[in-house]
Amino acid sequence: MIDKIQQNLLNFKLEVTSDCITAKSGLLVFVKLAEEVGLTKLIHCLFGRPGSNRGIRAYDYVMSILLMLIGGGKYLEDIRQI
Repeated sequence: MIDKIQQNLLNFKLEVTSDCITAKSGLLVFVKLAEEVGLTKLIHCLFGRPGSNRGIRAYDYVMSILLMLIGGGKYLEDIRQI
């Protein structure tokens, strides 16, 4: 069994552990992948800043929905699990 995996593209290490962790921790891989392929820059370029100081940034909105869908969510209420 492989104890450690190190990749050059994504700057973090994966290790086997006996600690209790959430199943949603694997979503970090998708966040890092989105950053590496330039999805975050594209979202910032396509969508402007919020119109008020209380608005939600487009990146936060889009990534929340993407992570919800990737994590198995079906309804907007499932975003609370992330």
